[in-house]
Amino acid sequence: FYRFNDPFPDKTLYNLHILSVDGTGVTVPMDRINENKEYARVRTNKDCTRPAYQFHVSCIYDLINERYCDAYIEPFRTHSETHVFSVMLERKNFPQKALFIADRGYESYLLMAQIQHDGNYFLIRAREDFGQGSMIKGYPFPRDGTFDKTVTYIYTKTQNKRTKANPELYKRVATRNSPYFINKEHPYVKMTLRFVMIVLPNGQKECLITNLPANKFPPETLKKLYCIRWKIETSFRLIKYSANLLEFHSKKIEFLQQEIWAKMIFYNFTTTITQHLRYKRDRGKYQYKPNMTNALQMCKDYLRNAKTPNDVEGHILMEMTPIRDGRSFKRDKSRHQSVFTTFRHN
Repeated sequence: FYRFNDPFPDKTLYNLHILSVDGTGVTVPMDRINENKEYARVRTNKDCTRPAYQFHVSCIYDLINERYCDAYIEPFRTHSETHVFSVMLERKNFPQKALFIADRGYESYLLMAQIQHDGNYFLIRAREDFGQGSMIKGYPFPRDGTFDKTVTYIYTKTQNKRTKANPELYKRVATRNSPYFINKEHPYVKMTLRFVMIVLPNGQKECLITNLPANKFPPETLKKLYCIRWKIETSFRLIKYSANLLEFHSKKIEFLQQEIWAKMIFYNFTTTITQHLRYKRDRGKYQYKPNMTNALQMCKDYLRNAKTPNDVEGHILMEMTPIRDGRSFKRDKSRHQSVFTTFRHN
């Protein structure tokens, strides 16, 4: 997987590699149920309590080049997205000088300190309220309206007379030891963070935490950057349903993991081809892009040598999709269902 990604050039935006991290559940058929309880997930359907069995796949996705850079596969019931993200940051199987964009759930001082330690940037969404468990609780920010505040604090787990007497300098946090943040050798860590509260067109507020400079990245630019993050959600839909990730040929855990890695290689193969297609994007009312569902099918036929046309790129260009901005649809939350290997004989 890593060797496949190495030869291809990388596009950048603002001289940064725009990466996103997120995770998704992959439902798999499992036979030895009693031996694999950590993979069990009880279905949310009230009428059915039969468990589904899932892997949790955390990925680092290149939003500009549209390919997966790294992934970590683990059982669903024991997964921890923040811990896995820290592991993938240590492996460094992604282009450096990067900007990591993440949704809620990744707002962690440990991750932010680790990203800054490597010389990279982050743009992470946090809870927009000031309630219990919110990261912006305790900061001197206005409760109403928008703001763009850069604060510098000395973070510590220690509580003494000095920290109590200087609340404008010290901020006490409850966190575990980390080689990149608070530990026994460094009980006091100074860190600068930028908190930005923005308002969406529908009136909803979003709080973004970043270390990007305010003079080069105003709130409107941060809003556009965070909107690009949705590409990783689209990639999950494509790889699951268009690339048939949910239809497995194996039952053993090692072989199921092998099929997940194979599908990600296949997805990267297809997006690399579509990224280098030459075509006229602006065609009147809309701009156009390749139909990824059709492209995945064409590339699959090409690799299988099954009635494959010689000009694969030409056939991909025959089916283009208009880009209609501003559309929104209600999210379809379906049941967690697994496709068993009997589908091969259907």
